Amino acid sequence: MSNGFRLDEIVRSDALGDLSEVRKHSPMLKQLIEEPLQIRLVLDANIVQRELRWRLRSKRNNEARSALHEAIESGTVLPFAPTALGREIEEHICRIADYACVTEDRAREEWANFKALIHFYEPERSAARGQYVDPDDAPYKQVCIELGAHAVYTRDQHFKTMDVSLIMLDLDQVFRKYARANSVKLAVSIGSTFTITISVGALKELLALSIKGIERIPQPLKIAFCIAIAGALIHPRSRARIVEACKGLWTRLNNPKFRSVVSSLIVQLAEAHETARTAAKEIEAALPKPPKRSAIVHAREICLVAKRPVSLATIEARMRAAGYVTRSRRFRNYLGQLLRHSPTFVEVSRGIWTLHAACVKAA
Repeated sequence: MSNGFRLDEIVRSDALGDLSEVRKHSPMLKQLIEEPLQIRLVLDANIVQRELRWRLRSKRNNEARSALHEAIESGTVLPFAPTALGREIEEHICRIADYACVTEDRAREEWANFKALIHFYEPERSAARGQYVDPDDAPYKQVCIELGAHAVYTRDQHFKTMDVSLIMLDLDQVFRKYARANSVKLAVSIGSTFTITISVGALKELLALSIKGIERIPQPLKIAFCIAIAGALIHPRSRARIVEACKGLWTRLNNPKFRSVVSSLIVQLAEAHETARTAAKEIEAALPKPPKRSAIVHAREICLVAKRPVSLATIEARMRAAGYVTRSRRFRNYLGQLLRHSPTFVEVSRGIWTLHAACVKAA
């Protein structure tokens, strides 16, 4: 282990989603470790076009990812878009290709790669013709409402004339900083919590076994063992060997290289905690006040993200894990009635639900 050992090279931001799932499924970890942020954003076409231009013109390493791409893959950003986004990008694909000096086929290939990261949804309702300055913006607002997203992520000034939550600051780098720092913080927190729990449990078991073992030893052997220990401590040569062994252990632990590595890890962990805290505050300051999400809104998002039929029990469990609170003693029955009366949902078999095909048609 060298002084160049880096925690963020071992625990990448991609691990944040899996680490969050580990935390979510452990009651102990849920109490001890705060829940990571997940920002639900509707991506406007100008944000996607910016991403495509960077991928096609500025990207130098095939393995490189933009800050937004990394934030999405880490689970920090949950991206939504109306199916109309596909049509908008297709209208501009020629200009995007010209800007990047690539063929249209190459531009479409990169769009297909990024499109796979987005959850597309066709809103139930549509705006009246002429209601907004730019009618193309209407589906983004409606997706934001129907999926209960935090905001529309855009640089388009037209959205200011619409009654919808917006993020117009460029937060891509902040999202990435948060994802990277929080993955390190969460990995160490989960690892240390499990280690301490297992160690305490093991020590308890070892102590219990030792006590039982000692109780079974005949009295004469106990006395002889105590005399042997006392003799080792009293005898100068034995005592010197014990002292020498202790000194050798201390020398290893007090080795400058070992201390340097431990100090480096402590500093890195402290930096990760501070970076995650600062980035979280910056994100929360930029986020509009989150809307109160109804049961049907929760269910839409769960089924959309799942991309497959989901049981009513699973929908309920995920709603509660996301913070939905109900006083109903028969909430699952109530939820089933809601889904049956909504044109968005289809019951593919008893108690198994998915979104209507029209709501998730290919972008």
